[in-house]
Amino acid sequence: MENLEGVSIVDSHVHFAGVGCHASTFANGDVLGAYVDSCGTTFRNPRSGGCSGSDLKQDMKNLNISEVVFVECGLASPLEEASWAIGQATAGNYIIKKVVAHVPMTEGAKAVSKFLDRLNLKDGSLPCCLAGGREVYQLGYSNPKFNLCLSPEYTSSLEVLEAHGLL
Repeated sequence: MENLEGVSIVDSHVHFAGVGCHASTFANGDVLGAYVDSCGTTFRNPRSGGCSGSDLKQDMKNLNISEVVFVECGLASPLEEASWAIGQATAGNYIIKKVVAHVPMTEGAKAVSKFLDRLNLKDGSLPCCLAGGREVYQLGYSNPKFNLCLSPEYTSSLEVLEAHGLL
């Protein structure tokens, strides 16, 4: 690996599972006590008992990763998962700086607005760490229609996200 001294990396796609958050079985059927980056790298061995926030910070420091963007991965209800990640980001735990939540895009503007309202802070604003929303469609998994993203429900959902600066 090249010398990355002085280079600060933002890992833009990280999932967390196991210790301190929600359990997962998406890696070889094992429940992870670890975090997985955008390449699917598990920094701590799932069978080692997992990792703590300090383990995460050390591993990421070793790789010059200064910040991460948590991306939803369906380990809990969308609201529970987003709330957990936002809580971590706003508390300064780990090094989560931004959150991409699972948003009910196919349910239309009203459902998206309701979801975002449930994430609002006491002053009625969205947490500044909320960077966007997504809803994953894997062909063959949930068998979505090919033109799903062109539906009126989906496009109206995009308008809501855009109005909140989340696109």
